Amino acid sequence: MKAVLINLVPRTGKRRHFGKLEFQRTFNFGLLSIASASKKCGHDVEVWDAADPEICSEDGLLKSLLKSYPDVVGLSCISGFAYPELRRTAALVRRALPKVKIIAGGMDHVGRIPQIVLSEIRCIDAVVSGYGEEAFSNILNVHADLSKRIPGVNTRDGNSFIASENMNIYDLEYGLYKNVSALPPSVEMARGCPYSCVFCVSAKSRVVRRSPNSLADQMLRVCEVYDDPGAKLYLEAPLATFDQSYLSSLHRALIERCIQPTWRTEVRIDTLNPAIVEQLAESGCRVLDIGL
Repeated sequence: MKAVLINLVPRTGKRRHFGKLEFQRTFNFGLLSIASASKKCGHDVEVWDAADPEICSEDGLLKSLLKSYPDVVGLSCISGFAYPELRRTAALVRRALPKVKIIAGGMDHVGRIPQIVLSEIRCIDAVVSGYGEEAFSNILNVHADLSKRIPGVNTRDGNSFIASENMNIYDLEYGLYKNVSALPPSVEMARGCPYSCVFCVSAKSRVVRRSPNSLADQMLRVCEVYDDPGAKLYLEAPLATFDQSYLSSLHRALIERCIQPTWRTEVRIDTLNPAIVEQLAESGCRVLDIGL
């Protein structure tokens, strides 16, 4: 099947300067992971960004949809600030392609309130809860027949199914993300967090982390896509954790691949060992966002 996944971009945020600075543009690694997983199942999938000049206007989006003519459109809404865009974009998609299946997702927001979304936005056909790679691939595998019972897929008839527990971290096919080089690059390093912060959807979940070699392979892909062996990356993780062995292996793996990327990630202050700071720097770390 043919599918288009669209990263919705909020028009407002928590701060007045939201969206005014170039580095605030976001790279939706979750959508690219879903597209990469679906491609492995044999489907034709592409990721669009709502901030892309080609589709940021209503006319541009309508023309692109009619040109692509997908069977399924996936809309990513990971923040309450993007909810108005979900409503607006879903209506535009339905107007352009009356028979297309429209699937919404976003584990941090709409995936937590699927039946509310389905009742408020009638042109959305289903909402995915949790990680979406397996659920979305299965939607395409059954030719978007939403009467099928698919884990993680919530439908308007009241059927809400438990989200898939598959926390695999997929290799990203950056070429599936339209105009990807215009966005700041990211690599997903880990999923899950053992801590119990009540505000976080990743709380008390199993932790899965890329091996140093796997992480270096993904960094190499980014450097190749952006044509920059010293690319500045963001390592995505609910909680990044490091030890001397991991950092030594990562440093060696980057040298073997002849790249020198620098990177930024976020950590908790109580998991950061000052003894490894020099090794962090050697392996390319330049900025740590530290949570308390």
